Amino acid sequence: MSYASEAEFKADLRRAAHGDKKAQRRAGAFIDGRERRNGGTVRSQGSAGFDFRGGRTGTVRSRHTIVQPALRHAVALLGITRTVEILWVNDDDIPGANGDHRFMNDTHVIRLRVGQTAEATRRTLVHELAHAASAGGYGDPGAWKRAYNADPKRYEDEADEIARVLAHLKLVT
Repeated sequence: MSYASEAEFKADLRRAAHGDKKAQRRAGAFIDGRERRNGGTVRSQGSAGFDFRGGRTGTVRSRHTIVQPALRHAVALLGITRTVEILWVNDDDIPGANGDHRFMNDTHVIRLRVGQTAEATRRTLVHELAHAASAGGYGDPGAWKRAYNADPKRYEDEADEIARVLAHLKLVT
């Protein structure tokens, strides 16, 4: 599956968000296609970079793999232009949560708890990427934190909805 233009792909994503199953299949096939998993190039807007590593001790490992080309594409779709750093952490690093997002020093830090299923890790990652997209609109980490703290339910509901809409993305294997 391929698209003639980025606009055509974005149009399919909009249709997919409104429940169009055919558009969901086409967009999903494009993002998750074999050429993407095998290191195909992904054109993206902005200069977002990625850093994957373990938790503070560097010994935390996940049995899941993040599909980096699909992640780059998701980041571009969400309009994230700053670096995204993904950390694998233990339960005690984020008690009671599957993951979290922090916007610090022009970087979005996403921490994912090890021990989740691939599907739970995927949902968590997309949810936290939605927070990164929202935070990026504020430009300043302090402004984002103040806005989030003023109405956390709004931002959590928004991230849940984006994760639902992008449920077809296969970011984790």
